[in-house]
Amino acid sequence: MDHRGDGSDGTGALDARRYLSEQVAERIEHRTSEDVRTTCSFARAERLLEREYHGRFLIELLQNAADAWRADSRSTQARSRVAISVAEGPALLVANQGVPLTAEVVISALGHIGATTKAEGEAIGHKGIGFKSVLEMTLVPELYSGLREHTPALAVAFDPVRSLEEIRAATPWWDEEVAQIAGLDAEDPVAAVPVLRYPRWIDELPRAVEAFAADGYDTVVRLPFDARSVGRLGLDESAWLDQVREAMARVTDEIVLLLGTFAEVTLTDEIAGEQLQIVPRWSSPTPHDPDSSGSELVTI
Repeated sequence: MDHRGDGSDGTGALDARRYLSEQVAERIEHRTSEDVRTTCSFARAERLLEREYHGRFLIELLQNAADAWRADSRSTQARSRVAISVAEGPALLVANQGVPLTAEVVISALGHIGATTKAEGEAIGHKGIGFKSVLEMTLVPELYSGLREHTPALAVAFDPVRSLEEIRAATPWWDEEVAQIAGLDAEDPVAAVPVLRYPRWIDELPRAVEAFAADGYDTVVRLPFDARSVGRLGLDESAWLDQVREAMARVTDEIVLLLGTFAEVTLTDEIAGEQLQIVPRWSSPTPHDPDSSGSELVTI
């Protein structure tokens, strides 16, 4: 079954929502001690990846955006747009064009470590760790995809606090079992919960996501600041904004040129009232012509 659907009547989204709900319900219930240990191992692996790719989350999202466009049939004729925006909330949003994400990808790739839907050598980031890098900024990321359809193909959020509540309800002996597992941060109440294994459907799109959809973007990643995560991430709101802005500053002309698929990358700081647009001047209109390798890049 294609859980993306065509979006024309909302059936695809309903199928995707049902599929995600069933998968999460199965993961929430832990029947044995081994089930608990497996879940904890996923949580530890997420933390290790978060540290290994520290500072790279925005570059990883741009790499994923480039991959999505390369897989899109439109890429043979044109390049894509990317918009990066820090908005009130605060929240960071990254919007891109390209092949939409599906419910299967969320379950099979985001919820596992080292799993991906990309073939090795086919695209940048074939190990599937790109999205996991956002966990250095938030424990409540959101994903919206297939936005140009009448009904989004995918609209999900993650929340380890809510996941923990549901795990405890389904597995009353969870805390007792977790207490016996070494290597977990005893000061972190959600240390044993792998954030990305428990996606949940979002019924109403944020206005900023709707605006990106109206502007022709296919996928939006939204990373909200979450005050509950200050202890875990070591970032209060001010430090969070500083880190987001530092990441945006690292999106340079050279990075855009290296990725090779973008007609423009727009960076907007709505809070500070600033905007920067990086526009490559390619010698070829498409990313598949080797003659484009000598392109000049201009920032405006």
